[in-house]
Amino acid sequence: MEENYYQFNLDDYSAPSCASGIKHYYGTVDNCKDLLNVINDDKNCDEIKQAFTKFLSGDRDCKHYAGFVETQLAIPGKIIKERDFAADNIEFRYENSYGFYYEINADKAKFSVKVFKSIDGKFAVIYYATITDAKLKSTEIKDRWSLLGNMIWGHPGIIKVNNQNGICELSNTLAVLDSTYETQEETEKYLSEMKQPDLQSFFEDVFGDG
Repeated sequence: MEENYYQFNLDDYSAPSCASGIKHYYGTVDNCKDLLNVINDDKNCDEIKQAFTKFLSGDRDCKHYAGFVETQLAIPGKIIKERDFAADNIEFRYENSYGFYYEINADKAKFSVKVFKSIDGKFAVIYYATITDAKLKSTEIKDRWSLLGNMIWGHPGIIKVNNQNGICELSNTLAVLDSTYETQEETEKYLSEMKQPDLQSFFEDVFGDG
């Protein structure tokens, strides 16, 4: 828990196509290197690659444009608590930007959940997930399940897809937000009782604005 953590302010790819916004991600220098490795050959990612390259070269105060607004790329904080656990038979109802729902289930998942304390003294519950064989169906169409992972529409490099031996795993390179709290006490209570993170932020980077 001594490793430096940052809040990264990036484009919100789940915002409706007629709008824009900033989404908060969280991670370490090593997570940034991992992200750059994932998007290294994507010519559409030149601006975000330049921003993270500046950050990794030591410019911790570098700025870039996210949601059409110039903002600081990374804001430091620290991890004060963490918990790792696994769960089976994942079920989640995802709501997209236009108010439509997808039912999602998965065979199993592993979660690494952390409490990030920001420089303004607030607390964010964040998480990394590895979700195995996630499937979805629209609430409008019954009994038609589709495997997730063939197409990813969210922020480039956030969701990684690992297909091996007929098993598909989705995981995130930067941590995503579960919830925020004002006090450490209520944050740690929530963390200790958690059965499954709120997967909305994770799947925003699977579906984008779709």
